[in-house]
Amino acid sequence: MVSATQQESLPTSLAATVADARGRLAPAQRKVADYFVEAGPATLLMSASEIAEALAVSDATVVRTAQALGFTGLPELRQALAVVAEEPTLAERLHRTLEHAGDTRDLLADAITGLLTSLDVLVQHVTPAAFARTVNLLADAEVVLWSGIGPSGSLADYACTLTRRMGRRSLALTHSGVGAADDLLEVTSGAAVVVLAYGHVHAHVEALLDRATACGAPVVLITDTLHEQLGARVAESLVTWRGTPGLFSSHATTLVLLEALILGVAGTTPELAEASLAELNALRGQVR
Repeated sequence: MVSATQQESLPTSLAATVADARGRLAPAQRKVADYFVEAGPATLLMSASEIAEALAVSDATVVRTAQALGFTGLPELRQALAVVAEEPTLAERLHRTLEHAGDTRDLLADAITGLLTSLDVLVQHVTPAAFARTVNLLADAEVVLWSGIGPSGSLADYACTLTRRMGRRSLALTHSGVGAADDLLEVTSGAAVVVLAYGHVHAHVEALLDRATACGAPVVLITDTLHEQLGARVAESLVTWRGTPGLFSSHATTLVLLEALILGVAGTTPELAEASLAELNALRGQVR
């Protein structure tokens, strides 16, 4: 049984899913499901084999249990658990990442493994249909606005630059606090807004969504865990995982998604994109 205390420590939907599914699980799967509930966020850094070893079950049983609970696999279940994990500081994330690798020589291998896992999550969550809808939404806009702060602000700047190179009007909205008010002026009825938001809904994101709704500007949300909270307020939600929760974040998967979206937009009007790039090459020749 899932206790009231355990239910309070997990997202309501996850606790309810575990409680509802437990009676349908095989004995070994019930053992794993109970462990997910009892250990909670402590499982974030554990691989399927480590969980299996701790419970004396097979790796496949761990994965099948996650799937029986309605997740695509262990990575997606970790994402649900990450919602309730105490947010570690950046220093703690770095410490955990270095400790997890164990040896500096293993950092590259760990980074590659994490990226491959994140890409797998991306493929599972961003379906071809959702990707095509998003591309068409951006292609139909008079101007594409890319919103992000911190490291996501750098990604927004890059996405803006790449979109302009494809012959499209684009702006990066990278301010928070009072400065975000100036960004809000750019949100008009002809714009499409891409919001990069992870972990928490900051005040500038709330204001941006309100402004977009008032102007009738469609919003694409790129996020890890906020799709359920904000999904009703946006046209499309694209789930992008930033690596193992609790470890140092990687934006590589988000970058892959952004480049693919912009290439998709270019593909809707290839003549425009090619002409713009040809003009860019000519202009580069003038400033060398």
